[in-house]
Amino acid sequence: MLMAFLAASVGQAHAITIQFDISGLASLGPDVLFGIDFIDGDGPSNSVSVRDINTNGTAGPVTLVGGASVSAGGYLLEDTVFYTSLLLEYSGGTQLSLQFNPTNNAPAPGMFADMLAIYVLDGSSGLPSIYTDEPLGTNALMSWTASGLNSGDLLVYGPSSPAPVTWSGTYIEDQNLISEPSALPLLAIGLIVLATGSLRKDGWL
Repeated sequence: MLMAFLAASVGQAHAITIQFDISGLASLGPDVLFGIDFIDGDGPSNSVSVRDINTNGTAGPVTLVGGASVSAGGYLLEDTVFYTSLLLEYSGGTQLSLQFNPTNNAPAPGMFADMLAIYVLDGSSGLPSIYTDEPLGTNALMSWTASGLNSGDLLVYGPSSPAPVTWSGTYIEDQNLISEPSALPLLAIGLIVLATGSLRKDGWL
């Protein structure tokens, strides 16, 4: 009975994976900049890995700002400073896809949550190539906030006016699940240890 209870109480933990896809880039001109910003809201640290970048365009210069660095298979964004940014430039392409793997630590009480956002910028001016309905007027295509709950808060915005570019952002289920004991079985084990010690003390065992 105890083993069945413990087995039923084991939870599943998994890494967060966000898939971002965009197509129709040829309509924006020969050169396109992807701006990926990571803002530190203060509190427990978070990081985001950017990987599995696929495009039919030609890669250009890469700009790393703040806590951005090159990592195995992609890039790493860390909230070591308030503003961290990764700029990826591509030319002659029509589509791009990539994945984000963020950690999801909740902000400290009274602090803002760490936030990730992605933009498409003009390769010449650095201004937004796509204007979206993001409520703060940043023209982000997608944002993710580290809430500390579930997989965080993912928002995908739409174009503020008709555009020949389409994009999407979705969670991908990680197949490499890691079993973690929840608090209930740990509490049960503690109670059993205490009860066994009491029985031995009273001469029942």
